[in-house]
Amino acid sequence: MQIVLFLIFILVIILVFAVKKDELSTKTKTTMMVSILVIIILGTVYEFNKNANAQESREKVNAFLQGKTLLCNNIEVSKKDFDYVSGTQTFVPLSNNYEHKGLILEVSKCTIK
Repeated sequence: MQIVLFLIFILVIILVFAVKKDELSTKTKTTMMVSILVIIILGTVYEFNKNANAQESREKVNAFLQGKTLLCNNIEVSKKDFDYVSGTQTFVPLSNNYEHKGLILEVSKCTIK
């Protein structure tokens, strides 16, 4: 993703400087370049943050699948009582878990015990 953004930035730089001087002022060109650079930096920071959160969620799910217990909203979640739903990244109680029937717990709000 970052490579694509970088290539787009380079293309925009080339296009901005290829425009005749009388069509765009230097101040306008500079403003456009700074604006695009800020957008690319913010996009990159967002992407890194999303990747870190996704990695953390994968670690929690792997721990659950390996039989470890997670703590979600002060509820102990284990393979014995809960099932992992990958589409929604949640834990739902098994049919024999009447105590937590109807409860849905998000992976992002859990911690490895």
